[in-house]
Amino acid sequence: MPAQVARRIDRFAQLGLAASKLSIADSSLDMDSEDAQRIGIILGTSIGTLCYAEQQIALFYEKGIKRINPFFATSVIPSSAVTQISLDLGIHGPCRTLTTACASGTASIGEAFHRIKDGEVDVILAGGAEAPIVLRAAGRYSSSKNRWNAAYAGTTAVASAALPACVSRAPGDSRPRSAAGGH
Repeated sequence: MPAQVARRIDRFAQLGLAASKLSIADSSLDMDSEDAQRIGIILGTSIGTLCYAEQQIALFYEKGIKRINPFFATSVIPSSAVTQISLDLGIHGPCRTLTTACASGTASIGEAFHRIKDGEVDVILAGGAEAPIVLRAAGRYSSSKNRWNAAYAGTTAVASAALPACVSRAPGDSRPRSAAGGH
């Protein structure tokens, strides 16, 4: 990913973009032979851009408003990852972000299944991305009596960022298939 793009988006969006590219490579999907209007994205996240928002707010308090990234407003919304993925991959179909707490990634895969089944899209990228280790969020857990559970919760959320799924339908096949090619 170019450094300029990495500076403009939150870490969770970087992870979502990287996972999407890996998912397409794993599925052996030829994006050039697909209709970009019939490819979609559904990405799940719980807290999304919290890390980036925290960094920019700290910068504002330390150095003033002129030091905040001019892309701040568009970078802190949860759909910033889906937007970046669609721009990078040339996807022009439906792009959605689900924010249903811990179930966001799983819910996005279920939604992807229905979008293919209903004929809305032929190919859809679905999964979750999260990068929740930030000072304020970690501080909230550190006050709990069980510090091991607090650290485990953060680690589990980060691990889920690397678990996207590319769900597609083979030409002429009405049954959905996974990135691995199974039915």
